[in-house]
Amino acid sequence: MKIVKHRLVRDDGSPYPFRDTPNKGGTFKPRWLVMHYTAGGSARESITWLADKDSSASAHIVIAKDGTITQMVDFNRRAWHAGKSEWRGVSNVNGHSIGIELDGFGFLGNAGPGKWHFRKTLVPDSEVLVATHKFGSPKGGWARYPSKQLDVALELARLLVRTYGLEDVIGHDDISPGRKQDPGPAFDMATFRTGALASPGTDAAPAPAVGGPRFRVTTESLNVRTGPGASNPAVAGSPLAAGTFVRGGQDQGGWKQVTAEGTGVAGWVSARFLEPAPQALFTVTTELNIRSGPGGGEAPVPGSPLPAGTVVEGLADDGTWKRVAVQGTVNGRAGIVGWVAARFLQPAVIPVAAIGQPQDA
Repeated sequence: MKIVKHRLVRDDGSPYPFRDTPNKGGTFKPRWLVMHYTAGGSARESITWLADKDSSASAHIVIAKDGTITQMVDFNRRAWHAGKSEWRGVSNVNGHSIGIELDGFGFLGNAGPGKWHFRKTLVPDSEVLVATHKFGSPKGGWARYPSKQLDVALELARLLVRTYGLEDVIGHDDISPGRKQDPGPAFDMATFRTGALASPGTDAAPAPAVGGPRFRVTTESLNVRTGPGASNPAVAGSPLAAGTFVRGGQDQGGWKQVTAEGTGVAGWVSARFLEPAPQALFTVTTELNIRSGPGGGEAPVPGSPLPAGTVVEGLADDGTWKRVAVQGTVNGRAGIVGWVAARFLQPAVIPVAAIGQPQDA
């Protein structure tokens, strides 16, 4: 894709769909990119609403769940996506930013597994992330973003950053805290931002896999390479340490395209050194022994006790005990796995920039 006269066109020169809206202002020079979710039933429904003058709202781009892009406002004109907002001491962010709306249900409330609904639509548990917003509330279910949608959004974000020299990529919640909660905890802002702001010189590297399944590195040191094969050179930031969490993308010949959480290091790794990683995160509420089995009589494992505030990932349950994997390095050790008393854990959502980062060997 490319931009011609402030409109998005395909590489063959054909234009992407454009749906005009009366809800726009004059020309401007954008500084930032703001990410939103639509909280609508479909992309078509949201586009229709944003094209209605009575909505008093619009966005430059709407991206459907299947990755289909619809432009609504030229990139050099103001769209009405931010509302009352402020960023870095600048108010009225509409006058300084491009807005992308991701088609999605957004926050689903607190119905629980098997009961998640958006309006009358049942949302499968596999499409829901149970989490607390980074500002402390709300807590509940959030609709996940499909990988295809996120991949297209990242490609467009990188193009916009390069074309307009954008300074940062932020969320609607960042510029309107307390009033807005999109794009929410299901959107991996840290990894997305890293990929979008990558310098032009890194364009030849694989785009970060921001929306794929989560994996954990199982070997002591895992090289990340520019292509699928050991003959390809390692990328900057390689190797990854044991216990590093990554997001998985496409597969090719026993190799997987990944992005490391926390650092945004992106490339290809040998898939045999990855294991699937569940995504139930908890925070330890007190200094807590982590043991070799479920019970107070089991021996503590190396790295025990865990200090209060340690982030762990739930792996399995046995009565009142939970098997967990400690994220990052604690007490000088990475990759700690064991059992803890579940009553000393509370659900947590930790910014991706703070977890699963490669440790020095």
